Amino acid sequence: PPARRQPPPPPGAPSQPDSGPPPRLVFLVTDITESARIERRMTENADWLRIALESSQMGIWSWNIESGEVRWSDELEQLFGLAAGEFGGKYEDYLDLIHPDDRGPVVATIESSLQSESEAYEIEHRLLWPDGRVRWIEARGSVVRSETGQPIQMTGTVTDITERKSAERALRDSEERLRQSQRMESVGRLAGGIAHDFNNLLTAIVGCSELLQSRLSDRPEALEFVQGILDAADRGAELTRQLLTFAHQGVVQPQIVDLNQR
Repeated sequence: PPARRQPPPPPGAPSQPDSGPPPRLVFLVTDITESARIERRMTENADWLRIALESSQMGIWSWNIESGEVRWSDELEQLFGLAAGEFGGKYEDYLDLIHPDDRGPVVATIESSLQSESEAYEIEHRLLWPDGRVRWIEARGSVVRSETGQPIQMTGTVTDITERKSAERALRDSEERLRQSQRMESVGRLAGGIAHDFNNLLTAIVGCSELLQSRLSDRPEALEFVQGILDAADRGAELTRQLLTFAHQGVVQPQIVDLNQR
């Protein structure tokens, strides 16, 4: 049948272009299931890494040797007593946070690692926090070299070992106290043995002196010498009691002492 004629547009209406083919929409559909899975897995790994670093009191760092730029993780700034973003980002800024007494050995260790064929280093040193507190850390680093063998980058970890150092110091102090106690015990046993032997000698001295005293009743001048021997024996017996008390083998007899007497 013949095409139906369209009515003419009203006066003043905009002219319509010649009708062509109807418009079309083109859709591009991409399956992102795998990329979404990878992105989700990366997020999970990042969360696991953050949890692991926080629970182990560990931070990670990277040092671009050519530019001098140092990148720290947020956990590392906390270990150094800094607020997030407070670290200056330079190698010198890291050195400024090291305890002054440990700064020299740390620099020597790093320089030795850079100049030697070894690609790793490990050192324990103290930190001086901005608030004055002292903390212990264990720093480990690995050197990345160019094809010509020049060091271009270092990466590593830092672990807070303050509690471990405190435990080690407490253990050393305990061992020293034990050794001191053992030495004192040995001295006490020696003193006890000497006191017993000395007491046997005093027994013989006192016995002989008393027999001599009974036979010299008619010689007063000689009795004075015998009494001197007995007085000395009494002082020796008191010394013996003190040695036995020191050796924990005697009965302690406390006495009142006036410290104002001279």
